[in-house]
Amino acid sequence: MLNHFEGLNLSLTALKISHLEQLNNEIFALLSTRFNCLKIDYLIKRVGITKHKKAQQMLGKGSSDRPRGFSLSIRR
Repeated sequence: MLNHFEGLNLSLTALKISHLEQLNNEIFALLSTRFNCLKIDYLIKRVGITKHKKAQQMLGKGSSDRPRGFSLSIRR
């Protein structure tokens, strides 16, 4: 009878570990996608890319290789 319970305990342990690994994988997948979005937003803000009319007026037509309407500044 004791052997039966030992096997049951091992099965429960294996199920718990499997479930935890699955949760870990799901959480990691969610975090990595969200962190990529956050990193991109952070870098855009850090570099200082903004779109406004003043930048478009300053750049004018064909005066720069950068797209019209964007300004770029690097913050430290």
